[in-house]
Amino acid sequence: MPTERFFRLPDKKKEAVRTAAAKEFARALPEEASINRIIHDAEISRGSFYTYFQDKEDLLCWLVGDVIDRNLKYYIQRLKENNGDIWDVFEHVLENSILQVTSEGLNGLFANLIKSNSFSELFQRKMDEEKEITAVNQKFYDSMYEHLDRKLCPASREEFYSLMEMQMMVQMTALKRLFQMGLSREQVEAYYRGMIRILRYGICGKTDGN
Repeated sequence: MPTERFFRLPDKKKEAVRTAAAKEFARALPEEASINRIIHDAEISRGSFYTYFQDKEDLLCWLVGDVIDRNLKYYIQRLKENNGDIWDVFEHVLENSILQVTSEGLNGLFANLIKSNSFSELFQRKMDEEKEITAVNQKFYDSMYEHLDRKLCPASREEFYSLMEMQMMVQMTALKRLFQMGLSREQVEAYYRGMIRILRYGICGKTDGN
């Protein structure tokens, strides 16, 4: 995580660091990315960089973690707006993730991150860190369950947590198919919808999409 000194920077300077980092991680795989390029483009010194972040992996975790945080907030926001329909949330959350990444120009970053096989590791590290340090992960699941319409999803708390974990793994696999395998967005969304139908109805359940 960035240091408090980084968070006290003016928004313009923080955005310069974010933009420079996104550009460099889009240019090269995470393990090949250059701190020198980042600090040059962000117009900060190497000494300043290390007062903001431990290393380039720490910076990458912040970039990816920020996207993950906002994506998690989308789950809760949509669940509140649709009166607890978790299946509606699942239907739209992949689209929201893709839109978020593409609109912020992070396609290249995520493509390289996934090519390096670091995406799942970073995602899991982010979730484990949140759970261990701030318990945000647990609060997220608890908040989702509290707003859940249990007529549409009659699951126990533990079953619901497992469902959420499975949906997130399906979503990560879909993003890998988009950014790593080069499948079209239509193909990826079709794969994702099919997997969500299995989660909802079971492998031998409804197959007509209703």
